[in-house]
Amino acid sequence: MTRLRRVPQLGEAVFDDYPMLRCSFYYRHVYDLLGRTAFLVPFSAVPALPLRRMFGSDQVFIRSDTNYKLFPAGVHAIAELGHWLEIYDQHRDELVVVSEVVTFDREYRCFCRDGRFVCGSSYPIEPYLPVPDHVRGFAETVAARLLAHGSTMVTVDVGVGLDGVLRLVELGGVNSWGIYGSNVADFIAAMEAEALARADV
Repeated sequence: MTRLRRVPQLGEAVFDDYPMLRCSFYYRHVYDLLGRTAFLVPFSAVPALPLRRMFGSDQVFIRSDTNYKLFPAGVHAIAELGHWLEIYDQHRDELVVVSEVVTFDREYRCFCRDGRFVCGSSYPIEPYLPVPDHVRGFAETVAARLLAHGSTMVTVDVGVGLDGVLRLVELGGVNSWGIYGSNVADFIAAMEAEALARADV
């Protein structure tokens, strides 16, 4: 591990430890693909926001900015946000994403390399289903936008709404996320190719 840390390109690939996985980084490039209103604020500011007026709802979805998931992401009653902040007070200065609540009929995990779909499946409930072509295309659109910023291999989670609209759930790394029903051979081949490409940089 120490040796990998000495080679940043490989270290990032192995540890999924890079700034682009923060929502505050990648939202600027793919915000239109979220399909929902979302913004970032310090955790401590959340209870004071006029969220009912902003979203027209008694609930909001909140997640941490970082991919490390400092606290469980989920839907919360606006009336209980003050108490919830007390529970995770140690993260009060961290940025969080606040968004309107959307419901997904199905979600797909897509692994992409160089802006192209490598493998994937539905998740997290079995039986895992293949990724439809239109979902693959959506994932590739997302992945392609990050290429110019050095993100050559990413995980793109895509949600299919009850209205049939595709929405970006989130971006993630490729080593610390479950592959569910993805083709393991294709996943390993892509990882190997990525590692070799980074080693040659």
